[in-house]
Amino acid sequence: NLALHGDIGFSVPVNASNFDAREIAMALQHRGALPFRVGQMFGEMVKHLTAGHPDKYTCVAGTMAHYGGDACQPLHVSHLHHGEHESESKVHEVYETRMLDRFAAEFVARLNTELGNKKATGKVTSGAGAADLTVQLMRQTMQRLPPERILEVFRQSAGASQTGALWQELGDDTVAVTAQGSLTLAKLWQSAWAVAGAETKFSAAECKKAIDKNRLRSLY
Repeated sequence: NLALHGDIGFSVPVNASNFDAREIAMALQHRGALPFRVGQMFGEMVKHLTAGHPDKYTCVAGTMAHYGGDACQPLHVSHLHHGEHESESKVHEVYETRMLDRFAAEFVARLNTELGNKKATGKVTSGAGAADLTVQLMRQTMQRLPPERILEVFRQSAGASQTGALWQELGDDTVAVTAQGSLTLAKLWQSAWAVAGAETKFSAAECKKAIDKNRLRSLY
């Protein structure tokens, strides 16, 4: 089985018999690493907490936020990340940058409403489990908001009103997949904390103490 890639991820596994040699070669050449990087980062977070370094844990957790964010955005985990044709090459920029920049305040407000008092539940206990959870998030994202749907709206709304049309048609689903991504990320952070037994290592005062930004910059 192969996994068709996105820009740094991949969608659901597919059987190689369904594709010709050129398509198989393309999939292998561009196979994504997103779930595997999340798995590596999970191990790093546990390692740093176990060694008594919450600053290093925070640094890795922040980096993981980028990957977790990508995993819940359809165009990041699909081979359609820049459309099917040259004329659609800006779909990624229009949907993920222009649309969200224009409606940022409404997006955040609706996301907070969607999340409400929800808490991350369950626990993963290993890097492999973290990678698997990320694949589940990617699959749920593709099911809730297929990239083909984004392309369809993009094609139908060319012109000055395009960003507004995208938000109007896709806003609810965009908020929903982002909320699921936020809960997944919280679960990964909490799981690493639990696996490392951090509750017994760090006092409440230590956990509330801000980490110097220059320290974080040096770690990055």
